[in-house]
Amino acid sequence: MSKSRAEVKAELAEAIRTGDIVADGQTGAKANELFPAQYAQARADKAVTATAAVGKTRAEVRAEVAEAIRTGDYVIDGQTGVKANELFSGQYAQPVLADSKARGDVRAERVESRSSNGG
Repeated sequence: MSKSRAEVKAELAEAIRTGDIVADGQTGAKANELFPAQYAQARADKAVTATAAVGKTRAEVRAEVAEAIRTGDYVIDGQTGVKANELFSGQYAQPVLADSKARGDVRAERVESRSSNGG
């Protein structure tokens, strides 16, 4: 199946915008590999587009972004991929990793405790 001229031009424009085009003919390295910081926004836009394509509403996406900002779960350094909560761990609440029991287990223990204590 052949593509129209407009489709080819649109694909080329997108490749240039995202850096997904060969920048070094000898190594075959793409522009976004050689200069990742320059294309960080394009990667973020692509991620948002991919998220939106899954069928999330604007409100759901905005809620996810707000949660990521609140928890620091967003990339702060495009070159290394370090997230804000990794770089500034003292500014974000750490997840609680305590072993917890299911509600049913707790209830069963209470019933057993009461029956063994005569209650």
